[in-house]
Amino acid sequence: MACSVVWGQENRDPPSLSRLRKDLRSDFYPVRQQAAEWLERLTQDPARARQLREEWAKLRQQGDVPAISQVPWPLTPEEAALLDEAASPSISLNREEADSLMGRLVSNEFGHRELARRTLNLAAGDAQNLPPLMAALHARLGTPELSPATRNVLEEMWTSAVEAWCAAEQPPLDFLDRLSPAALVQHLERLSLVRQERRSPDEKVNQSTLLRELRLLMLRDDWAPRLMEGVEARLSNPEITEDGARLMESLRDDLRPAMAAEIWMEGRLMTVQFLYVGIPQWPDSPGARTSTFFDRIDDDSAHLVNGNTLTPGDYPVGRMFPFEANVPGLAVRAFRVFRLVNLPTPRSRLMYELSLREDMETRLRRHSRTVLQWIESEKRPITDLEIELLAHLDPVEVSRFAIQHMRSVDDEPWNFGRDNPSKHVERFVPTSRHGAICYVLRNMGTFEIAPDLVKLIDEKRIEASDTSSIFHYPWLAALNSAQREPGEASDRWLGTLVSRTDPLVANTENPPEIGATAAGLLLRRHGFSTARFGLEEVQVPNARFAGIVLLRFTDEDWRHQVLEWWNERQDYLHDSME
Repeated sequence: MACSVVWGQENRDPPSLSRLRKDLRSDFYPVRQQAAEWLERLTQDPARARQLREEWAKLRQQGDVPAISQVPWPLTPEEAALLDEAASPSISLNREEADSLMGRLVSNEFGHRELARRTLNLAAGDAQNLPPLMAALHARLGTPELSPATRNVLEEMWTSAVEAWCAAEQPPLDFLDRLSPAALVQHLERLSLVRQERRSPDEKVNQSTLLRELRLLMLRDDWAPRLMEGVEARLSNPEITEDGARLMESLRDDLRPAMAAEIWMEGRLMTVQFLYVGIPQWPDSPGARTSTFFDRIDDDSAHLVNGNTLTPGDYPVGRMFPFEANVPGLAVRAFRVFRLVNLPTPRSRLMYELSLREDMETRLRRHSRTVLQWIESEKRPITDLEIELLAHLDPVEVSRFAIQHMRSVDDEPWNFGRDNPSKHVERFVPTSRHGAICYVLRNMGTFEIAPDLVKLIDEKRIEASDTSSIFHYPWLAALNSAQREPGEASDRWLGTLVSRTDPLVANTENPPEIGATAAGLLLRRHGFSTARFGLEEVQVPNARFAGIVLLRFTDEDWRHQVLEWWNERQDYLHDSME
């Protein structure tokens, strides 16, 4: 059997495109695999990828690579991927071309099948291709002769196409628009009389076709109510079969108004619970276990009749909210972050499920912005639970909110935890609401807020710690943000603080200072020992709550030496850049 040479580790020079095209068609699997790996590596290199695109463009100019809908066979999947990216970024399909590609999905050649699959997936990204593509898929799926493997591929494509169709505001589908209310009744009647054990292969395909059309109609908000009426009518018909009743109940469940209850902790979506509105979570076992039951929801609020964690009452919809519950049998509190979502229609449910694919960081930032904007719109002091909520939101959004809130809302005393009999605990708890916000920022604030925090401190927008709180959390929040984000900007800012002698800890003999602690951050960042510049760590109770090493100068001369070192370093950097 003839084959190309398999590239070894010693062959590090990338092959040419012509070599790749040859080896990607090799009869020898290791050669094809190695060529595919090379192609993947090459396309990750911007310069090489650009060269490959230019070669493809040249081939197209020579007529060797025509439009995607007229691609000659055979063409390897890897070549198709390059073609998708470079030669034909936009694909327009009509029904005839879609049918042709469907036929190639059952080719005996893997390359033919894979390119057809890639082409169809690429075409589905353009809303104008969805009507002919979905019509071709629907017709093909109605063919009893399909192999199980091909049917699985087509059903996956159908699911993706339906999702894209829904997201694209549902462009018209001829095969669906031809359905009349009378045809809908006939569909439901036929399904309500099915008997699973007696179905022929043709009947199974016909049933799947009917269900596919009905589930597509569900996603049309104008059809969903009529479909629900028809399902309820069939369920009340005494002639319905046992299998038909199960199908009707499944359709009814999909049509019910629903909601989602999200639980977030520490910036992560921990779980999503889907619930029907107006129906207890466990309707078949009342009293056996606590059943979550919302009897009403709209886009603003939801009313809970009974719940596991939440207590009965009204809750906001569409934005995060904190909740504190007692744990039965334990003297502890359970803090949770919830978000309720109204899903009144099958389409809204599908769109919500698609939204769950979004990366966690983006979702957290968007939801954080929503709840923080709502808190700010209330124009009132932040509540205890909302302060605790901040630690579970996006750091960038929390940092921006904190500065705006402390600037626009006056500070006030905060008594959180003061009823705790342990004075040991009281000593590190902030004594004002703005101080409590800074306590949260100490662990998550971004450096962009550090200069603003200093302004708020100097403007006395944050109440000074009293005798029961030893830490200066606003300054600790600013210094910790600089520690988390090393760089030229935070270095310059720390350098401006070295001369400050303000204490970081109240009511302590020989307290750590802002300037000394900032100097320690600078020195360690640039590879110097703090002891070399006369800095010593100050031991205070519960020092771990500071987040950074608390320092003081053993003599003021050392402060001057740090300032001299830093100014010389800045002058050197300035001269080297000129």
